[in-house]
Amino acid sequence: LAVWGKTNLNYAIDLGSPEGVDPIIMNAWKNKVPFDLQSLIIGILSNELGNYPNDKVTQLLNCMNATVDMGDPTAMVTAVIQFLRYNIMLTNDVLERMGGVPFNNMGRRYIGSANDKLLNKSVQRIVDPTFGRAKQMVKQYETSGRINVPLVIIHTTGDHITPFWHQEIYASKIHPRSSDLLCRIDVDTYGHCTIGVNDIQQAFACLAEKMGFSLLPAISELSQQ
Repeated sequence: LAVWGKTNLNYAIDLGSPEGVDPIIMNAWKNKVPFDLQSLIIGILSNELGNYPNDKVTQLLNCMNATVDMGDPTAMVTAVIQFLRYNIMLTNDVLERMGGVPFNNMGRRYIGSANDKLLNKSVQRIVDPTFGRAKQMVKQYETSGRINVPLVIIHTTGDHITPFWHQEIYASKIHPRSSDLLCRIDVDTYGHCTIGVNDIQQAFACLAEKMGFSLLPAISELSQQ
């Protein structure tokens, strides 16, 4: 993902791509040196929203099929900033761990923009010679679906950073012989990790039950305090 803008230092900013992010950009994002990159981008995004509904922010979120309230400009800008955080701060780490670029969009068609034909004609295409090797490395991080101890998975249905379908896919891959060890908790709310105290209590109660004892008396006592 690359976003371009003008800083008060009067030069263009390249936020990087799946093939790498300049450490200077990472420093500007995290430490606001030599400039406050997050504030700069927020300003650019906020100005762009004035062109609704054909603004680039709305088109980006549409193409991503992001779970965001498209009628709330603040939520839209916040979501894009949160997406960018992962792109900027984690890309180089992923490249190092995978030994290459585990991303290839040569055959992908993007939809949801004001002009999908133009988008697909002009979008940056990534095809790196290390893709095959990196893809094989990614497989080493795949879980087997066989669990030997009680496990709780908890996810918000409106998570715009890590989509809820991750929860559904993981639950579906649990081996039948392990299924009785799984506690799945779906939290019906918007946001990334917007999990409340009651949800955490439910998770502990389910975990304890799987282990053969009950936490309900203790949870009830805590709730009354």
